[in-house]
Amino acid sequence: MKKQTKGEVAGAALSGIVSSFEDINIIPEDQLPFKFNSIEPTAWYPYSYLIDTINLIEKSMPHSSSLLFWAGVEFIHIWYKHVPDKHKPRSALEWFYTNEKSGGYNTVVRGGTPDEIGWCKILTMDEAAGKVIFESVTPYGGKFEEGIIYGGCLLTNDMAYFSVKSEDETYDKNANFKRTLITVHFRPKSEANIESKFESSDFNALDKLTWKQTEDLLWCYRRLVEQNKLQKEYRMDITRTLKNAFEELHKVAAELRLANKKIEKMAITDMLSGLHNRRYFEQQFKKQWFSSLRREEKICILMLDIDYFKQYNDTYGHLAGDSVIRSVCKILQETFQRAEDIVARFGGEEFVVVTFGNNIEHINKLVEQLRKKLKLKKIEHKKSEVSCHITISIGSACAFPSRSLSPDDLIEQADKALYSAKNAGKDRHVHYE
Repeated sequence: MKKQTKGEVAGAALSGIVSSFEDINIIPEDQLPFKFNSIEPTAWYPYSYLIDTINLIEKSMPHSSSLLFWAGVEFIHIWYKHVPDKHKPRSALEWFYTNEKSGGYNTVVRGGTPDEIGWCKILTMDEAAGKVIFESVTPYGGKFEEGIIYGGCLLTNDMAYFSVKSEDETYDKNANFKRTLITVHFRPKSEANIESKFESSDFNALDKLTWKQTEDLLWCYRRLVEQNKLQKEYRMDITRTLKNAFEELHKVAAELRLANKKIEKMAITDMLSGLHNRRYFEQQFKKQWFSSLRREEKICILMLDIDYFKQYNDTYGHLAGDSVIRSVCKILQETFQRAEDIVARFGGEEFVVVTFGNNIEHINKLVEQLRKKLKLKKIEHKKSEVSCHITISIGSACAFPSRSLSPDDLIEQADKALYSAKNAGKDRHVHYE
C-alpha cells in the first residue's frame, strides 16, 4: 500500500488511536512508525504515520467488529479530552454538525486535499425525523468510524436515544481510504438529566411523571438496552479473543518446549553418527558413577579407536570415512542395547562405551561380538597394516566406584589399555589390570 506523502496528523489523533486499543493490547508498539511515549498531543506529524498505524491495527487485530467499535468510542473520548475548547461540541446535534465539511476530522488532520488526507460530510440531516447520514472517507472506516460517531453522541448526554449503523465500501481514488456511510437515528431529551427520576428516593415520583418525561425515559431505556447488548457483544469478543490468545499461547509454548527438546538433543548428539557426544558422556558418566557408588555396582568402560583411519580418509576420501564412522556406530548400538548403557562418540574416530554390572568375561564376550560384526561388514582398507578391511582397537577397564577412585581415573585406565592395544599391533582388545 502506497504511503501518503502529503498532509499531517495531530499527535492527539495518533496517541488516541493507540490508546483506544490499550485495553486489549493488540498493537505491537515496537512496530509503530513512531515512539508512542514521545508523541505530543499538540504537535503535528507526517500523515503517513496515521496510515501505517491503521494498517498495523488491521494486521494485528482479531476479527471482531465490537472491539473496533468500542475502540472508536474510546478514541473520541480521548480526542475530546485533548481538543481545544473551541472545537468541543456542546450538544449531540452540534457534534453532528461538527462533522459537516470535515469540521471534526480537520481538527486532527491538515495539509492536503480531501483525496489526500480524507474527509467527512453530512449527506442528509432531518432533525424533525431524528435522522442524519454521514459520508466519511478516511483511513479508519467501518466499525471504528461507527464507534467514533456513537462515542460523540455520548459526550454531552443530551440524547434520550440514538443508534448508529455503518456500511463500508472501497474508495477508488485512494486505496488507503474506505468510504463509509453512517446512519444515525436519534431523539433528543426534552429535559436534561431525565434519568435522575429513576434515582429518586420518592417511590411515588414515577407517578408524577408527565407523558413527555415518560416518553423520554422509555427512549432512554431502549438506548440502554441496545447499549447493554453492544457491551455484551464486546465482553463476549474479549472473552473469545482471550481464549484464542491462550490457545495460541499454549500452542506456542508447546512448540517452544518441542524446540527446546530438539535443541537439548542436538546439544548432546553427534550430528554425523547420531550417537551421544562427548559432552553427554561426561555428564552422564559422572552421574552414573555416583549412582553405582551407592548401589555398590561395577562399572566397565571401553575406549575404541578405528585403526589407520587417517590413511583411510586420505585414500578413500572424507565422505567414505564418514560412512565408516556411521557403520561402526551402528554396530556399537546393536551390541550395547541395554537402556542404561552409554554409547558415545568421543571425538574423531574414537568412541566410548559405559556398561554396568558386567564382569570381565561378559565384557570379553561383547567385544568379540562387536569385532565379529565389523569383520562381517568387510569394509575395504588397502592402507591398513593389519588387515585388508577396517578394524578397531579396544581398551577396557572395570571397577567398583569408591572414594579413592574417581570417574576420570577409570577413563584414564581404559585409555591406557587402548594405547596398549594400539602398541601391540592394533585390531585387538586389551583389558586394564
